[in-house]
Amino acid sequence: MLAIDELLTRYRPRQAGQSQPVWLLLHGFTGSQASWDNLTERMAPWVRVVRVDLPGHGSHQITRRDEALISRTADELETIMQHLGYPHYGVLGYSMGGRVALHLARQYPQAVSRLILESASPGIADPTEREARRQSDAQLAQNIRERGILWFVDYWSSQPLFADQPEDVRHQENRIRRQQSPEGLAWSLKAAGAGSQQSLWPDLPRLAMPIRLVVGERDAKYVGLARQMVQQLPQASLTVIPGAGHTVHLEQPERFWQAIKDFVVITGTTPDPHS
Repeated sequence: MLAIDELLTRYRPRQAGQSQPVWLLLHGFTGSQASWDNLTERMAPWVRVVRVDLPGHGSHQITRRDEALISRTADELETIMQHLGYPHYGVLGYSMGGRVALHLARQYPQAVSRLILESASPGIADPTEREARRQSDAQLAQNIRERGILWFVDYWSSQPLFADQPEDVRHQENRIRRQQSPEGLAWSLKAAGAGSQQSLWPDLPRLAMPIRLVVGERDAKYVGLARQMVQQLPQASLTVIPGAGHTVHLEQPERFWQAIKDFVVITGTTPDPHS
């Protein structure tokens, strides 16, 4: 495992055949690299997989605050991929990780060859709504610091966004959440929350790489956002997964994999039997 600098401290490459494509997986808020364990097992025979703990999550240790967190995170991700010798790669981002993926694609379009956005948005377009979200995120961050991680896990898992999660998925998610640092989550929320991020809606028409949008049919808000996004992206397709809410890759793992496999795997690629 490689320390690039204080912002991103861990990556985990999975080796497959030399000719196989490379995919960078970016987890959501309260997640970690472990959030992708199930999907990684499906992907690893076909592609190289790189996973990271995003700032404030997992093994990442906070050493400095950065108000331009998402933009700088994109810079560090590109540094990691180039260091690993991957000049071109696909990116799969879930929720917050999808917003990071959009920044990465905007800042390094020559490197990001393909993009999968799961339950993600380009941010909040309306300045008044964005400011209101920034203030609510700041209050939640303060509550996390004062009340601790166990309070936050109960609060977060009860949000309407996750209301339809199966019990086993909720248990898996909460196990990862309980391992998080309260200070790390609070910092991430304030610096990388939707209220702090600039809106990338105006940038969508300039993202020329192929993009696959995936949402769960029970996640009405993000189904609507994805339908708006696909109208503005030059090379985008949308898949709505039956029986899934916000965390599609956990709630319907096999359907999610089948929805992205043709996009992830290069035609003619054979699986590596040693993966």
